[in-house]
Amino acid sequence: MTICLAVQTANSETSLAVVRAEGEVLFSYASHETRGQGNFLIRHIEAGLKQANLSYSDLGLLAVATGPGSFTGIRIGISAMRGFALATNLPCIGINSFDLFSVPVPQAPNLVVLESWRDELYARLDGGEAVNLKLHDLHRLYAGRGKLHISGDAAQKMQSVFDQVILDPFAPNATHLATLAMKKYLLDPRIAQEPATPYYLRDADVTIAFAQK
Repeated sequence: MTICLAVQTANSETSLAVVRAEGEVLFSYASHETRGQGNFLIRHIEAGLKQANLSYSDLGLLAVATGPGSFTGIRIGISAMRGFALATNLPCIGINSFDLFSVPVPQAPNLVVLESWRDELYARLDGGEAVNLKLHDLHRLYAGRGKLHISGDAAQKMQSVFDQVILDPFAPNATHLATLAMKKYLLDPRIAQEPATPYYLRDADVTIAFAQK
């Protein structure tokens, strides 16, 4: 019986959850506060395990969102979970944000659009190549695709440039992350052999500033 501890710090909501393979949610926490995650993440994990009457030895799997999204949030989440994996010898699975926010539907192509907190947005259409483009460039790239089913934490921004869109309200948190990770792990445990690594689509701002000097 697998119990998964999942952490999502990559996107617009900070969340963590402890979930059984059968789908029972033992603990969940979510907050739109995305600053200072490094100061409270471990504290909330410890509190969550205590509330669920669990210890790290009761867990069977760790999961973490790998981005794209907030550079700081991605690093904090992955560093914490890889540290736990090393200390507990538990498998740790990284799930990218496109897969997490994906909503496959037969009626229209699914365009996942994620917040970058800059002029550009991260986008991926139906599992294809991911891009990092400004809003008008995304319109130029995906215009002519017909009606688009748009999900992601920046989906609302697409409504201003696309005439035919279906905005999906799906807002996955760490509970969804845990469920997806357990499904992937049960299908192929080998996916845990590769360490969770950040998924970036652009250089960090500090890298860009250094290169411009």
